[in-house]
Amino acid sequence: MALDDFMSKLDVMLESKLNDLKISIVDDFKSTFLLLQKEIQSLQESHTFLSAEYDDLKKEVQSHKHTITDLRRENAGLTKQLNICTTKINQLEFNSRSCNIEFQNIPENRNENLVKIVKTICEKVSAPIQDENIVACRRIAKLKASSQRPRNVLLSLPTPRYRDEILSAIYRYNKVNRTDKLNTQLIGMPGNKIQIYATEHLPAEIKDLHAKSRALAKQNGYKFVWIRYGRILVRKTDTSKPLCIVNEDCLKNITS
Repeated sequence: MALDDFMSKLDVMLESKLNDLKISIVDDFKSTFLLLQKEIQSLQESHTFLSAEYDDLKKEVQSHKHTITDLRRENAGLTKQLNICTTKINQLEFNSRSCNIEFQNIPENRNENLVKIVKTICEKVSAPIQDENIVACRRIAKLKASSQRPRNVLLSLPTPRYRDEILSAIYRYNKVNRTDKLNTQLIGMPGNKIQIYATEHLPAEIKDLHAKSRALAKQNGYKFVWIRYGRILVRKTDTSKPLCIVNEDCLKNITS
């Protein structure tokens, strides 16, 4: 075979091989490219899905925030309304007791004559009372059954004015007799001298609020805590302005 023919055939063979190699490389590239394209498309779809999920979650969180804000606002409004209703109920209950005086610390005796005892008290403070003006006079149940103090004595009178006159007389008597305030010995009761207290007949809620007010006032250096017509009043000094405690929210004014 001539050299030229051999070289010609070799060129043909090499060209054929190169074409086959090119085709193989192109096919491999196309396959790889298509595979990468699918993976990129899948990643894009995943990203789109996650982005949508994130947006939905963000909207849901925002919605919950608004709901929580609305619930807090509604709760604050309901709490305010509840306090207003509680104050009104306490006032109505107080008004229903406006003719009563509650005596505390009077020792109990099986054969006691409560009418005679309260009449003696009234005479001692220069506010005598007649039998016909005593609507009712009785012991009332303790707020705490475990308490060792005697049951309070409840005196019911014809009018609130009558009640106020007796309470004022007791207040004046104690003010004049600071070293010997109204007590059991002064009304002829045997045994140790025990101070007798007379207060407005208050609902249990107001009594509880009064106790809390006294405790907080003592902790914060307040000098006076008293009740007037069912309202609890506290005052830090002789000249400071009184604070009115109508519900537990007002207690924070004592500590502020």
